[in-house]
Amino acid sequence: MKSLCISLLMICLPIRQTHVKANTNLDLQQHYEKMLKPSSYLAFEKAGNEFISKLNFHDDFDILDNEALFLKWLTTEINRTNFKDLNEANTAWLGVKEKYELTRKENDQFYIVLKMSTLYDLTDIIALEQKLTAKKPCEKRCETSYMSALNNSAVKYESSLKYQEDALHSIAWLSFENKTKIITKALKLCKLGCTAD
Repeated sequence: MKSLCISLLMICLPIRQTHVKANTNLDLQQHYEKMLKPSSYLAFEKAGNEFISKLNFHDDFDILDNEALFLKWLTTEINRTNFKDLNEANTAWLGVKEKYELTRKENDQFYIVLKMSTLYDLTDIIALEQKLTAKKPCEKRCETSYMSALNNSAVKYESSLKYQEDALHSIAWLSFENKTKIITKALKLCKLGCTAD
C-alpha cells in the first residue's frame, strides 16, 4: 500500500507542476501583453527607439549590458553618434531611464510573474512569434539562423529582467532592440544572397 501511495504521488506531482507552469506561462503572456499597451510603455519605447537611432551603435553588445560601460562608450564615442554633444545624449538617456522606471512601476505584476516563471518562458513569448516561411534551402538556413540569433538575444534579455534585481533594465531593452534590428537586417541580406537556389 505504501509503495502504491508513493507511486501515485510520483505520477501526480509532475502533473500538478505542469498545470502550475502552464498557468504561469499564460499569466506571464497576459501581463507582458498588458505591459505593452499603456501610454507609459509606448512613451518609453518611443524615447528608446529615438535614442537608439541617434546612438548609431555598432560595437560589442556586451557594452550595452552594463550601464557604466555604456556611459564610458558614450563619452568616448560621442562623435560617432548623431547627438550634437554629450549633454544632449545624457539628457536623452536620463529621459529613457525615467520613462522606463514609470512603466516598470505601473507593471510590477509582470515582474512578479516573471520571477515565478522558468527560464525561457518569456523568451518563448517574445522571440518565437515568427513562423518560418521559406521554401528554398538557402532561405531556410537564413531563417533558422535568424530565429537562433533572435532567441539567444531574447534569452539574454529575459535573464537580465529576471535575475538582475537592481540592474538598469532599460539598458537591457536597449540592447535587445538594437540586436533585434540588426538580426532582422541580417536576415534580409541573407535572403538577398540566396539567388543561386
